[in-house]
Amino acid sequence: MCSRRRAVNAPFYSEDTVYKERSFFLPDGETVFVANSGDWVFPEGSVIAKQFYLGDELFETRLLTRSSDGWAGWSYRWDDELNDGVRVDISTSTTLSDGTAWIYPDRGQCLHCHTAPTNRTLGPETRQMNGAHYYSESQRWSNQLDTLRAIGALRNAPTGDVSTIEAMPSPTDVDAPIEDRAKAYLHTNCAQCHQPGGGGYGLADFRYSTPLASMNICNVSAWSSSFGNLDAALLVPGVKEDSLIYERLSRADAHAMHPYRATVDVTGRDVVGAWIDSLSQCPPGAN
Repeated sequence: MCSRRRAVNAPFYSEDTVYKERSFFLPDGETVFVANSGDWVFPEGSVIAKQFYLGDELFETRLLTRSSDGWAGWSYRWDDELNDGVRVDISTSTTLSDGTAWIYPDRGQCLHCHTAPTNRTLGPETRQMNGAHYYSESQRWSNQLDTLRAIGALRNAPTGDVSTIEAMPSPTDVDAPIEDRAKAYLHTNCAQCHQPGGGGYGLADFRYSTPLASMNICNVSAWSSSFGNLDAALLVPGVKEDSLIYERLSRADAHAMHPYRATVDVTGRDVVGAWIDSLSQCPPGAN
């Protein structure tokens, strides 16, 4: 079973000029198990793919494959004629044809972000997939969760109308609360490492479902550098300039987070900054 051109509600940042096309493959007769947390567990034999385009130009394909040995990541760099995709064995920084800085990850870097607590998959989860998508083959819009349930791709999926099932907002959706938008951004771009067992420094938990009081960030001191700012903490309510989350999102050097972007995501950073500035204090019991 092949599910093509999946979109997610809060996409991972991959440079402003780059378009991504997502798909996944399930072996015949197999389904995706939907955990109570909303995380999806793909069966052995699954392949998850992401194609990267600059305009109409395909320049990279990334694959996650699950075998009896577990998950493995693969990146392929396409030649100009699209005749061959060359496997990337050593991470490479380059400049795309429009001047965009780009990083081709190696296999180890793939699993650096696709961490064990996420079941190695990031975008496919209930909150991310519960949204409308245009299906070019049928030339119609449909909710992705509805569609995948209808074709029998999901096992143990939540039932009922999709309007009653939680959906993550897009960080750019100005009609959504600023906290939800910021937490959606942090979930997608940071939580794969910054959650229990994720391997990130410190105790921060950026999962969307974690309330601010339990995120271990509000007025919490830096887990590494404070960049010489004596007033800095991970999140300082009302002061984004003193908040190290905002500082890290503002950098495009060795201190940038996430580490595999070549430029600053100004839009995402500003959403997180607006949320920080909207806060007047840490919630009761915050840690």
